[in-house]
Amino acid sequence: MSDSTGCAPLSTTFTCTVPTATSYSWNFGDPASGASNTATTQSPSHTYNSSGTYNITLSVTTAGCNGSITVPQLITVDNLPTANFSVSSSNYCAPSTVQFTNTSSGAPEDIYGNLVMETHLL
Repeated sequence: MSDSTGCAPLSTTFTCTVPTATSYSWNFGDPASGASNTATTQSPSHTYNSSGTYNITLSVTTAGCNGSITVPQLITVDNLPTANFSVSSSNYCAPSTVQFTNTSSGAPEDIYGNLVMETHLL
């Protein structure tokens, strides 16, 4: 499988490695994608356009057996972040210390956390 975590739209490719498989039935756990929510090839691709976590189900037929597996929360899609910063003051004379505060939104905190930066103007 390619990427399992990222921002929407997230495109990923899955691969079944069962050596004797004769048919494949994938369900990408994304009913909002309509007919694109399923595939019947060995290595399909799917694009997730909405944030959330998705369960993946693969059913395989071999020469004598059938099997199915569901992997819960295998795919995690985040919103695109909106970068934004505020500045402590817009009126200053050089040299001054200006504080920038991260007010970005739309992505998990671990991407950019609560940044506070200071810079000295010359």
